[in-house]
Amino acid sequence: MNNLVARNKVDALFDANTFVEIGALVKSKSTAFSLSCDDTLTDGVVCGYGTIGERLVYVCSQDEGVLGGAIGEMHTKKIVKTFKEAKKVGAPIVMYISTTGARLEEGIKNLESYGKLYKIMAATKGIVPVITIVDGNAQGGAALLCGIADFVFMNEKKAKVFLSSVNTMDNKDLKADDIQTAKVHGTSSGLANFVGDDAYITDNVKNILSFLPSNHTDKGNWWQECFDDLNRVDTNLDNFDFENSDIKNIIVSVADDNNYFEISEGYGKTITIGFIRLNGTTIGVIGNKETGICLDGIKKANKFVDFLNNFKIPVLTFVNATNFESTQEAEQRGIIEEFSNFIIKIANTQVPKVSLILNKAYGSAYVLMNSAHIGADLVLAWPNADISLIPTESAVKIMYAKELASGEIDQATLNEKVAAYAEQNAGVNAMAALGYIDEVIEPAASRKRLISAFEMLWGKGYDKK
Repeated sequence: MNNLVARNKVDALFDANTFVEIGALVKSKSTAFSLSCDDTLTDGVVCGYGTIGERLVYVCSQDEGVLGGAIGEMHTKKIVKTFKEAKKVGAPIVMYISTTGARLEEGIKNLESYGKLYKIMAATKGIVPVITIVDGNAQGGAALLCGIADFVFMNEKKAKVFLSSVNTMDNKDLKADDIQTAKVHGTSSGLANFVGDDAYITDNVKNILSFLPSNHTDKGNWWQECFDDLNRVDTNLDNFDFENSDIKNIIVSVADDNNYFEISEGYGKTITIGFIRLNGTTIGVIGNKETGICLDGIKKANKFVDFLNNFKIPVLTFVNATNFESTQEAEQRGIIEEFSNFIIKIANTQVPKVSLILNKAYGSAYVLMNSAHIGADLVLAWPNADISLIPTESAVKIMYAKELASGEIDQATLNEKVAAYAEQNAGVNAMAALGYIDEVIEPAASRKRLISAFEMLWGKGYDKK
């Protein structure tokens, strides 16, 4: 599938013989300088609609074979019309970005063209899902089209995305590949949610669309009939090794058909986000891969919660959190604001929210991970979960620091005090007694208990007029 032209890319993505092109005969209005109307058929972008997985989807595919896919007046008009039509009928949009940027021959008119593109994408945000696929150049103002989209795919070899050229930067040793490659945006900037070749991109755009509603009012298209056992148990979870195993194994275990579609795997690795289905219903997952939550991890979680809220997709958190990233860089880059924003988003979102506490859950890191204290509808916990203000032994040692230093308390007495403190102020029993945990569940039975929880919450919001 290498070097596919614009129409071939579209044909590979859409169901066979369903794509209908619109505006195929549009040409550039300008013949200034080196332009000729005879050479600008489609004006560098293929637009239309068809079905993917038998669902209506609109597409814009920039074609660098025509004027380098450069953005001009008629080029922009076609894209804007496509977005408006998709928004009108409530269908997702896929946009292939491959452009040399502004069409110089049209001069200052391009400022209006860029403005119109930004405006229509902003107006579409939260109404229908928008996916961008960068399989060529997206430089300068064109790069911002990626940032406005809900999900971004980048071709691992062909994508080149940057806002400012390295020539404008103070570091003269900087190379273009230090800022523009798909790898950079998949691991460092976080702009790319998925990085791969043409085949990978085509397959995974189809996959993610299967999880998504067609629009913000759609409660049907993101449900699929479930053939997996709703009461399936997994005894491997009863003795899960948190030190040496990835919690993605837990997510996979509870999901329909053991299918977890992870997003932004290479960025913010302390947090995992993605989609599963429970009894056929799409659920947005946020989980702690590491007990320490990093700044990049919470940044990607923030964007994900916005999407889930916009499209009314339920939230499920898998909690194993003890602390925040503790570095000078994180403090200077705004970690306080990012974590504060996450609290605001989780607390205010009106979608069904379930939390499963797996292992360790300490302090503010636990509180913000969709705890009962900030609005989770239902909180479940595994029996051995360690929930506390800080680790129990650390708390006792702080409270009895003088006695320990003087030798008034020996190890046996310390152990007794730790046990007493844990019984009254930590662990699942103490939390359940205070009403902060709704149910303590056997790990093996997590799937069926989560399915039951979300089925109970399906009607959430019916108390609102």
